[in-house]
Amino acid sequence: MAVLESRAIEIANAVSATARLNPAPPSPERAKEILKAHAGASDVGISLFRLDGERLAAEPLDEPTQVPADVVGVLRLQGQMKRVRGAYLEYWRILGPGRRLRGAWGRQFRGRPPSHGQRPHPDAHRPWGPRRHRMRLVRVRVARSASAPLLRSATTTLALSAATGALLITLGVVLFFIARRAGRNEALLREREALAELGELGAVLAHEVRTPLASIKGNAQLICEDAHEEDARCGTIIRETERLERLVNGLLDYARPAPLALRPVELLPLLERSVEIVAPVAERHQVAVLVDPPEERLWVDGGVDSLIQVFVNLLQNAIEATAAAEGTEALVTVTLRGVRGRVELRIVDRGVGLNGPQEEAFRPFFTTKAEGTGLGLSVSRQILMQHGGSLQLLRREGGGTIAELVLPLRSG
Repeated sequence: MAVLESRAIEIANAVSATARLNPAPPSPERAKEILKAHAGASDVGISLFRLDGERLAAEPLDEPTQVPADVVGVLRLQGQMKRVRGAYLEYWRILGPGRRLRGAWGRQFRGRPPSHGQRPHPDAHRPWGPRRHRMRLVRVRVARSASAPLLRSATTTLALSAATGALLITLGVVLFFIARRAGRNEALLREREALAELGELGAVLAHEVRTPLASIKGNAQLICEDAHEEDARCGTIIRETERLERLVNGLLDYARPAPLALRPVELLPLLERSVEIVAPVAERHQVAVLVDPPEERLWVDGGVDSLIQVFVNLLQNAIEATAAAEGTEALVTVTLRGVRGRVELRIVDRGVGLNGPQEEAFRPFFTTKAEGTGLGLSVSRQILMQHGGSLQLLRREGGGTIAELVLPLRSG
């Protein structure tokens, strides 16, 4: 019913607006044309009445009727009313702008106040004023069956609006992911530009630093061999020279990674070989390394030396992090599994864990070790990206860090 009432009020407002815009009272033919223009459907009927009950025009032509007494009573107070009669909803309205009706189709809503010395008109107190016979009423009848197409139209509009909203939301999500991917590509481009500059710097270091560094190290070793007693200063020179060599070599690996010769490689033997390489480090720090082998053989396309370099770097980091933490179990666990077309290697330590975001740990030259170069994780992730894989650091519940390495599983 609310839909029908809304439609009836809309039609009555349109007829009222037409009445206010026409300065002269319309003829019956013109009034019928106006009503016909506003009816617009067979399920809507519009009639124009005077207060004395005379019907001035109707569209479509329906049975003669009088203005009901209860309608007149309500209109005196409110200027409009609605009621349901059988299969119709009737809406009655006074033509004009509210309770101060003026215009050619009606007169002033209340009588004018009498001039000085004149007696007031006997009907001046009535809501219609002394010329109520000039007032006009409009009745809009809407068939109750008309609500079905209106509801269908409203439902269709609502469905279209919902579909449009869903489309806009989907488009917004797609644009968000496109923008995020563009941001990642831009960051990757900046990183590659930085790598190019770093490559030039690495070439200069290789030429200008490595040669005199090798000379310093060789002479220090000869001096230490000729000394009758062991001199701690000789050992310091040799250790610092070796640290500078590692720094230069790591810088060159990061700036100019060696081209990969990919071939089928089984990961478990490479992992066991890497554990053997770091065994002296684990024994020195009194940390056990436990490997949980997979149930099946896992093969990838990769470079043997590069993958061993990654495994050794991650294992050594886990051993040193576990040894540096106090009151924790001196154990590093390694699991290797094949999951949905990829290989997952997880190296779990019992250290203090990450102090900040993981991206900070991959930043070149960032390190928390006293003798670290800060290039191990950066070089490792770069090698894995060349293999089509990834590397991320996760926080372990209860303390520690999980280095998760992912490589695509070789098919066939």
